[in-house]
Amino acid sequence: MRNSIKVTALTLSGIAILSGCAASGPQFVDFEKPKQGNSKVYVYRTSGLGAAVVPSVHQTNLATNEDKIIGEVKPSGYISTEIQPGKYQIWAKTEAKNEVDIDAKADEIYCVEHYISFGFFIGHPQFKLIPMEQCKLDIKTTKLSIKD
Repeated sequence: MRNSIKVTALTLSGIAILSGCAASGPQFVDFEKPKQGNSKVYVYRTSGLGAAVVPSVHQTNLATNEDKIIGEVKPSGYISTEIQPGKYQIWAKTEAKNEVDIDAKADEIYCVEHYISFGFFIGHPQFKLIPMEQCKLDIKTTKLSIKD
C-alpha cells in the first residue's frame, strides 16, 4: 500500500513538472510570408521526449559567421525567424551539438523539426529539414514557444 502511494505521488509530481514545460503561447494558425527578398524559418517540436531539455536554438550565417539566438522550442511549440538569402546553420547544444544546414532562397519558407534524443547525462538536440507538406500537418498542433 505504501509503495503504491509513493508511486502515485511521484507520477503526479512528474506530470506536474513536465506539463509546465510545454509551449503556452498562441496556437499556430498559418505561415507568415517573409518580407520581400527574405526567407522565413520555422523550427518546431512536436515530441514530448526530453521535455525538460529546452536548449537555445541558434542561427549562424555561414558566410559571415554571425550567430544569433532564435529562441527556445518547448515541447509542442514553435519559433520562427526571418533571414536574408544565403547559407545558414540552425543548431543547439547540450552535452552535444547538432545542426542542420539551410541554403535559404528569397521569398521561401523553411521548416525544421527539432527533437531531443537520448544522451549520456542530458538529451541531445536534433534537427531535420522537413518538406512543406509534412510541416503543414505537423506544425498545426503546436503553440508559440514563449520564454518564461
